[in-house]
Amino acid sequence: MSGILYRDFLIIKKKYANVKTAVLLTVGVIGSIILGFYLSSILGLMLPLITGGIVVSIFSEDDKDNWNKAVKTLPVSNLEIVGARYAIVEFMIVVTACIGALFNVLAALMHSEDFMAIYYIFPLVGIVMATISSLFTLPFCYKYGVQGANSTSIAILFIIGAGVAYIRKGQGLNVIKIIENIPFLWLVIGLVLFIFALLILSLYISVKVFEKENVK
Repeated sequence: MSGILYRDFLIIKKKYANVKTAVLLTVGVIGSIILGFYLSSILGLMLPLITGGIVVSIFSEDDKDNWNKAVKTLPVSNLEIVGARYAIVEFMIVVTACIGALFNVLAALMHSEDFMAIYYIFPLVGIVMATISSLFTLPFCYKYGVQGANSTSIAILFIIGAGVAYIRKGQGLNVIKIIENIPFLWLVIGLVLFIFALLILSLYISVKVFEKENVK
């Protein structure tokens, strides 16, 4: 399984370990220093979401080198093959969230902010949103490839945007009031259980699709 993870890591390194990425990170550092919380909070939230979408481009490489057939010759189960892909996606989401958190810490230090807890909230929210989005997207990657995954990602973003607009218009205030009355610990436990259940379902579907698509 480590070899499968390493192969995906090399693809990501080849695609994104370049001057363009270094420039973007430099811009993020400078922007966080100058603009502070306004930019760092956005970066902390968006970096994991963007990465979750970018990493699915690994599937385009699968088609180029006929990886799905080659990997079937290895002494590993389908669950390990698919699970490795899930692991690398989540790993990259967490890595970019940590980078976003560093931007937030830098902004807080440069602007002498005492209350730093809110700076960590945005990267955490980014991890949660990117993880949920990826769990919905990955089965579509195995079934329809990158194009199908992109359509799914767009649909998810549209649903999120519609939900935000619904709440902002005041029509979702009742939902917010209900959530506010629930103890925070319960909300966290509920969210963890939801993500875990979604992971099991997503992984199960992906494994079944992988088996069916690669029977030949």
